[in-house]
Amino acid sequence: MSNESSLPTLEFKLVRSWQMLSNVRRYFGHGGTLPVDPSTRCLHKHEKYNSCGTACPLNCEDVLSSNLQKPCTLQCVAGCYCEKGYVRKTDDKNSPCVKMEDCYSDA
Repeated sequence: MSNESSLPTLEFKLVRSWQMLSNVRRYFGHGGTLPVDPSTRCLHKHEKYNSCGTACPLNCEDVLSSNLQKPCTLQCVAGCYCEKGYVRKTDDKNSPCVKMEDCYSDA
């Protein structure tokens, strides 16, 4: 009797495993990589993904020179951008995001 009652559970597990395997096969069938949620693309602290960000993100040099309204082209650039109140430490897009007021302590 205990074998009969475990059959639905076993059947569910097999079906669930098949669905997961099917999903993995589908994902890896597209170039060998799993699709990535854009919000998880950013690896550094205080960054957020933006599908239409500025081509000229602010950095500490801009803060120190009071150049917070620097001229820039009007285009969408997808990528990781510093959260509100943070800027890149340097002009390098891989530079860490720091609080704007911390730019003064590093000067």
